[in-house]
Amino acid sequence: MQTKTAILIGATGLVGSHVLEELDKHPGIGAIKVFSRRPVENGSHKMKEYLIDFEQIEDYKEQITGDVLFSCLGTTLKKAGSKENQFKIDVTYQDKFASFAAQNKIPAYFLVSAPNANTKSFFFYSRIKGELEERIKAYPFDRIRIFRPSVLTGSRPEVRPGEEWGAWFMNKIGRHLPFLRKYKPIPGAVVARAMIHEYFSPSDSRLESYDLQEIFELDAQ
Repeated sequence: MQTKTAILIGATGLVGSHVLEELDKHPGIGAIKVFSRRPVENGSHKMKEYLIDFEQIEDYKEQITGDVLFSCLGTTLKKAGSKENQFKIDVTYQDKFASFAAQNKIPAYFLVSAPNANTKSFFFYSRIKGELEERIKAYPFDRIRIFRPSVLTGSRPEVRPGEEWGAWFMNKIGRHLPFLRKYKPIPGAVVARAMIHEYFSPSDSRLESYDLQEIFELDAQ
């Protein structure tokens, strides 16, 4: 089997850390390029790590080469400190990185987005996720896959009480209210496995988006 080179941003986050684990285990992946603001705690023998300043992404353009880019970067408003900083991390940085990936003719782009991502949403978080999706769709990748999980669960380096409460609430209440089922909590590991499964599944489709239930179904295949 001819192995692939994967690029990963957001490897220190919940989904990204599991994507790194899955890439490391998969026989179809021969090399992993991780671009990160801080060192990855659990590395991989396949991994080459680039500690970068995302304000200077252009300095690493020549290294952004491979077969697929997994974009798992993201933050919370509380951690970012302002809407301006959150937009920069969730949209600007990823957009710039994607532009270089497209210029370097990386054929596949896999993005972790959010439910209800929409540029016209009343909610800021949903609007910026929608903005990122629209920007990514405009690039000439051969394959674009967008994953829209709900509240993510799993072990994180930092404690996020709001997300933990949200996961508890949806587990308790959401199961009884049909309109809330699309917000059912989902383990970050499930999202990661679904992404890797989809990458190695043959498809002629250029653009596909997967909501919560479809992500669970991909993982079950």
